Parts: sequence; structure tokens; C-alpha cells
Amino acid sequence: MRQIVGLLAFVSAFAACSSAATPATETASPTTVAPTTTHAVSPGTIPQFTEVEVAVTTGPHGDQLVDAEGSSLYMFTLDDERTSTCEGACAEAWPPLLGDPVAGEGVDQALLGNAERGNGSIQVTYGGHPLYLYSGDAAPGDTSGHAFNDVWFLVAPDGEAVSG
Repeated sequence: MRQIVGLLAFVSAFAACSSAATPATETASPTTVAPTTTHAVSPGTIPQFTEVEVAVTTGPHGDQLVDAEGSSLYMFTLDDERTSTCEGACAEAWPPLLGDPVAGEGVDQALLGNAERGNGSIQVTYGGHPLYLYSGDAAPGDTSGHAFNDVWFLVAPDGEAVSG
């Protein structure tokens, strides 16, 4: 019984992608962008969600994706392409970016898309990677989730993980 409880505790901790160490918080100035009318997904095709803008800004790690409020966007390298594997406690720590994506300045429209999550919600993808926010980022421009546990990374404008 002790082994089962220990295994469940390990699985819960892993699912939440938490660590005893808290990464340092860094800030970046988001780029202000005007909304565009070009959509990878036709407006209104996802009626239960509003449009969500994805833009590019330059931060301490280089160019990266942010949402309309300037919050850093992340990819989870353990996700399967277009399929989120971050559920439950993990999704509480790393909330998925949900909505109908709109390309902001610097974003490649062709890389924007959507994927249905296990609960039926629609998550924004970029370059095939589901996008997430990080609950540990306190303010727009924070990048404290970058390289977290070597599986969470900021997303570059080319759709790949930001290195460094």
C-alpha cells in the first residue's frame, strides 16, 4: 500500500511539472501590436471562445511569442504534436491558451492553429505545439517558466523552442 501511495504522489508531482526549486523571474517589454483581420481559422468558427491574439516580442531570451496582454507563451516538449498531455494539476500550473487565434505582429499566420483538448475545449497551437501560459509568471513579460524542468520552453516565432 505504501508503494502505491508513493507512486501516486510521484505521478501527481510529475503531472504538475513542479520542482522544489523555483526559477528566477525575468521580465521583458511586450511589443504593442494592432489586431489584424487575417485568421488561420475563420472568425466565428469557434463560437464558445473569443479571439485571442498571439504576437512576438523581444525579451531576455530573444524573440518569443506572447498573448495580447504580453504574457509569455510556452510549449511543453512532452506533448504530442497538436495533442496536449498537460491535464489536471499540470493544467492548473500551466493554463492552456484557449480561443480562436489571431496573428499579431511578427507571427506567421500559417503556423497558427487549434487542437481540441480532452475536455472538449479548444487550445491554440503554433507550429503544431499547444500553447500555454505559466501561473508562476506574475506580470506581462515574465519568463520564469522558460526551461522549467527542461520540458517547458518559450516559443520562438519559427514555432520552435527558444534556446538559451
